[in-house]
Amino acid sequence: TENEYQRQRRDRFVSHMNDMEWAVMHSERWKGTGSNGKRLTTTRGIVEAIKAHDSANYRNWVLDGSTTWIAGGEAWLDQYAEQLFRYGPRERLVFMGSLAALAWKQLAQASSTITVTPGTVVKWGLKVQEWMTPFGTMYFYVHPLMTAEPSARRSMLVMVPEYLRIRHLTGGDTMYLDDPMKDKGGSGSVDGIQEGWLTEWGLEYHHTECMGYWTRLGENAT
Repeated sequence: TENEYQRQRRDRFVSHMNDMEWAVMHSERWKGTGSNGKRLTTTRGIVEAIKAHDSANYRNWVLDGSTTWIAGGEAWLDQYAEQLFRYGPRERLVFMGSLAALAWKQLAQASSTITVTPGTVVKWGLKVQEWMTPFGTMYFYVHPLMTAEPSARRSMLVMVPEYLRIRHLTGGDTMYLDDPMKDKGGSGSVDGIQEGWLTEWGLEYHHTECMGYWTRLGENAT
């Protein structure tokens, strides 16, 4: 059976992968000194890239709208879907929080023109829901990290996966760094184990005019 050390090592790996996935979406580019006194750099995630290069695609329904979500949400979504589909391919992958998905369901129930097909389509290795607009097709995936984070729960991130690349800085993938002082004792030892997972990479992105981040879906703008 799994011992406590093995369980913690496995849990740290899951946490490390979640942190990387969140960084792809929401990390801010930064360069400075980390808590260990060594150089630390962080990559710019997709949301921050959209804000930096194509801020017109970073939308807040409550700030843009002037009515209830049911009354004005559909027209607002059509307006900015048209804006995104002016360029690039006719398909987009959308990560969204659970309350953003609920907002879409509410619009679909109130409207005869919105149809979201249940998750029977597999795109980019994910089982997704399909929304066909007059301009192109969006594939919805309710993302667990966006659902878990309150600030992202009513948001949707619209992407073109083909325009995104992970670039590894050291030529390798995720590695586990063992504690060189483990079980050795001596003056430099600590009462614990200092080890963990390391992945050194950056996000390369292109054509952010084809992508968008829409937030506060489902709230009333009045």
